[in-house]
Amino acid sequence: MIHRISATLSGAMLILLNAACAAQVETQSTLPPSFLAVIVTDADASAQWYADVFNMREIRDRGANGFEQLVLTSDHLNLEIIEMTPTAPAAPNRALGLFKYGVTVADFDTFVAGLRERNVTFFGDGRVILDKALGLHSTILLDPDGNRIQIFGVSDLDTKYVFD
Repeated sequence: MIHRISATLSGAMLILLNAACAAQVETQSTLPPSFLAVIVTDADASAQWYADVFNMREIRDRGANGFEQLVLTSDHLNLEIIEMTPTAPAAPNRALGLFKYGVTVADFDTFVAGLRERNVTFFGDGRVILDKALGLHSTILLDPDGNRIQIFGVSDLDTKYVFD
């Protein structure tokens, strides 16, 4: 049986996902792309969503041994999307997705406006929150499996929700 992870990711995972917004970064890194894998319920829908939202392109599509696998890439991140099929071997420690991960973008307001224009689903009411301790604004969106992706940045938007 697949269980949902209910804990936040380690700092290393957050660093890997920051690279997903490479289009927002003005300088080019000489490091090879980082890597992340996520288990989903519909590989095609998830691949399309990640490609649209984070400007990634598909570089591999294959299925074998009870799973479908798609690999997407950007300049800074390779993302493996795995969909388990009914013939997949049982693995009690296998988890569906991740609870939440975050990326920081250089132009928060423009990035979030673009997500809204593309009708990306936001968590709750899509509010923008100011976290005074971090000195950053954030909002949370949902991928096709309901995994939360928190977008961080500096905003000029009117912020009704503030955390000290």
